[in-house]
Amino acid sequence: MEVQKNDPAHQEKAKSNEISRRHFLDTMLKTGMFAWVAGMVAPAISYLWPVRKQGPGSDYVTVSKVDEFQVGTHKMVQSGGKPIIVIRLAEDKYRSFTAICTHLGCIVNWDREKNRIFCPCHAGFFDTEGKVISGPPPQPLHEYKVFVIDGEVRVKTGGGV
Repeated sequence: MEVQKNDPAHQEKAKSNEISRRHFLDTMLKTGMFAWVAGMVAPAISYLWPVRKQGPGSDYVTVSKVDEFQVGTHKMVQSGGKPIIVIRLAEDKYRSFTAICTHLGCIVNWDREKNRIFCPCHAGFFDTEGKVISGPPPQPLHEYKVFVIDGEVRVKTGGGV
């Protein structure tokens, strides 16, 4: 027996399987809104989520050999993905600080002629103690202890001074 398309039972069953235009557009609108909200919220959450990147763990970072580190110069090293500036002020005097400016996080550098640390982003200046001389930085630089061990200059990164 063949089902006729004019049969009322067949038409009712076919109508129940069809999706209405209103239902289709409603579903598409909700899906689009969900995608838009997810696209806006996901970057905001990833920005606010704390970064947990850590490099290889060590209490000391080797900077260089003593005889390769000239008086009045500086060297940059990294510990745990963070830059550290090490300055040789005298034959037996070293200072080491985080190389991240306390204002907006720019990388600081050493000005040999003026004997100070400077931030090139917004003209922040720090003395050889890491204290703010001028500019917008609100706090001094975090200091690290420096040691000479077996003829090598090393920075203790396990904690500050």
